Amino acid sequence: MTGEQGRYDRRRGRPDKPVDPNSSATARLGADLRRRRKERGLDQESAARAVGFSRSHLAAVERGDAPASEQLIGACDKYLGADGALLALHPGSAKEWEARRSTGHRTYRSSKLGAAGSGLFAVDEEGDEWRRVLVARRVPSTVDHHVVAILQRVTASHRELYHCLSSVDLHMPLAEHLSLLISLLRQSVSDELRRPLASMAAETAGHAAWLAFDLGRHHSSASLYVAAREMVSQSGDQALHAYIGGFESIVALAQEKPTRAAMLLDAASGDAARSPTFTLRAWLLGLSAQAAARRGWATDVTRLLDAGERALRKQKHEDDPTWMYPFDDSRLAVQRGACFLTLRIRHPAEHAYREALGALPPSCDRRRGEVLVGLARVLLLPGDIEVEEACSLASAALRLFLRAGSVSGIMQVQSLRAQLGRWSASPPVRALTDEVSGLLGPLWA
Repeated sequence: MTGEQGRYDRRRGRPDKPVDPNSSATARLGADLRRRRKERGLDQESAARAVGFSRSHLAAVERGDAPASEQLIGACDKYLGADGALLALHPGSAKEWEARRSTGHRTYRSSKLGAAGSGLFAVDEEGDEWRRVLVARRVPSTVDHHVVAILQRVTASHRELYHCLSSVDLHMPLAEHLSLLISLLRQSVSDELRRPLASMAAETAGHAAWLAFDLGRHHSSASLYVAAREMVSQSGDQALHAYIGGFESIVALAQEKPTRAAMLLDAASGDAARSPTFTLRAWLLGLSAQAAARRGWATDVTRLLDAGERALRKQKHEDDPTWMYPFDDSRLAVQRGACFLTLRIRHPAEHAYREALGALPPSCDRRRGEVLVGLARVLLLPGDIEVEEACSLASAALRLFLRAGSVSGIMQVQSLRAQLGRWSASPPVRALTDEVSGLLGPLWA
């Protein structure tokens, strides 16, 4: 028996730390998970291996010492035959962890990003412009076009900060900006001012929802998408409604809900058809192709990707709304690679991902990390399996996701590492495992 094996055996022999299920929703979830595992006669090592997570992380969740992702609880619920009972306990625990994360970060000023964020819009708390916004929050009659213009510059700065700050750093300023916009919308303002305020609120809620998803806060993300839909209905902006629906469909696909994703995209495509921007249409067609690939509809995938290429050829950037992110051929290549990876067609998928890597700007850490993970998965498809390069790509992706503070990205690397399990004895996979453990700590090992 090796020293490492001995340590694991001694650890498995320790008695479980007692958990009071009545002390909190998190403790209740952990205690129920532990009870169901033991009733099945499973130790933590076996259960963790079966659901694709580490033993140490599962143990921490059972003790109530770590937040449980919806993916983990869903996998445990299915594996332990809980018939939804574990999943029903997850929202309460998620709310508790959300409250813990927010402690000490409830005021916008303490974020050091000010009202507008990191110097992109220079306003300090004592400045005339910010004072004008604060007065408008208290006195509805002072809301005017100048106040709206100030808030539009704040909203624009948040778009730029997405590529400069981590999801954790940006999430609280967005939440405070959204709170301000909603408070203004609750006041008696003219329709002329209400529409741009509602558009900013919808965009900000959608942006915050996307960051919450990136941080693994799925309950918060879902609530924010509901708020975004409510705000966009006040704005009357159908193109923005389509844009938010497109991002919500990405979340649905990540949660293995292709039918819901397709429904969201059908509605979004209908809204986009009445919009002059071909950029939005092209992006939605690519997303629809990904949803079709998840359902195995190869013919539809080809048709939708071809339609996306045609839409891009009609693209005029002057027609794009200010909130539309710069979708182009390289982004469509990412979608094409994802489609062919899902359909397990190796060579077109590899070509598309490598094309995208060569064209992505260096500032797009999250997107580059996603492409690296996608390419690594392609290299593990049947054919010339390239484990060493896949591990190298996974390592680079992990560092990008860490820099961006992307929990969902880190989970992608974790999933890829589980896929590499059959080569666990090889030096590249052992090195990747050591790197993950060293960078993320034992809970992720």
